[in-house]
Amino acid sequence: VIEDGPADNARLEDLASFLLLSKIYVLHMLKSNKDITDMAQCVFDNTSTIRYLNFNGGKLYKQIAIDQLNLPSSLVYLDLSKSRVSASALQAFLAALFANPKQNLLTLNLSELDNSNSSESLTKIFDIPNPQSILAEFNFTGNTLTPQELTELLDFVRTQQQLCFLNLSGCFVDEIDESLKLVTDFIVEGNIQGIDLSSSLSNPYKQHITTFIENLSLAKLDQNEDIDSNNSDELKIPNFRTLVITNSAMGDAGLVALQKFVEDYPELQELNCDGACPQTTEVFKRAYQPFNTIERVTDPKDDL
Repeated sequence: VIEDGPADNARLEDLASFLLLSKIYVLHMLKSNKDITDMAQCVFDNTSTIRYLNFNGGKLYKQIAIDQLNLPSSLVYLDLSKSRVSASALQAFLAALFANPKQNLLTLNLSELDNSNSSESLTKIFDIPNPQSILAEFNFTGNTLTPQELTELLDFVRTQQQLCFLNLSGCFVDEIDESLKLVTDFIVEGNIQGIDLSSSLSNPYKQHITTFIENLSLAKLDQNEDIDSNNSDELKIPNFRTLVITNSAMGDAGLVALQKFVEDYPELQELNCDGACPQTTEVFKRAYQPFNTIERVTDPKDDL
């Protein structure tokens, strides 16, 4: 682990030599003033064993050509969270990252990015020409999104056909219902197996998450000639298995809506709704009874 500045004066040539002579599986280069582009190129060009690479708290301002990043097939986790970035530089970095197919899928953490020194929208980073489907999980926690910016993000995510989990916790501040309706449509399309829509502690979604659950419950299996008309009212959301909505403060109304969704959708395998802030013990207990049918339910420690 190299953090809090020690990498600032390190010679990348020395790191390259070290990597060539070692089998490195995990590397943390945190809070460095060296550009992430330079460090990533050095690591990618000199190791074929790296699996977890963490540049948390770094900076990414240097432009890179699409053919200048040789992503190792071994890499399964890349963390750029809490980094200071230029949207155009990060767009170029991601274009290079997604340029080629990859056998081992990647978890990409772009949470809580700092784009304050740029006038460009952060979602410019998703303007990637012909991205390959290489993501297993994508974390965009804490980056504020308008409905239009969310649309741009979801258009990119739709190109990642093998993506299993999407984390958008704390992303919505204004026009929350509009944003959550876009997420509902995205889920119902069958694009994702699991999603995290947790609220930030400072901005609980409250009735907005209740509306989201109610809209999700309205999802119906489309009728066509291959479907028995007797099953036309069946709740069906292709592939969806995991729902995380912590810190929502949705209260009794939200728990009642969630109870109905769980009863109507037995395919749900994992649920975390702690922080619902129920107003009554009776509703709290009654809501959690059908949750027993779910394979993994996080204990409601905060609500208890």
